[in-house]
Amino acid sequence: MSTQIYVSKKLEKLIKNYITPSGSTENTGILGKWNATVFFTSGRKKLVAL
Repeated sequence: MSTQIYVSKKLEKLIKNYITPSGSTENTGILGKWNATVFFTSGRKKLVAL
């Protein structure tokens, strides 16, 4: 069982080679559902997962 991480469109553009599409939304991992996004501050990329 794996934990699903939903990504924002901006993050999806950066990591599109590492994403595997998932068709099943019923099986959530032990950690539940997560959301991830990327933002830029002081010229650096920051990744946030909630």
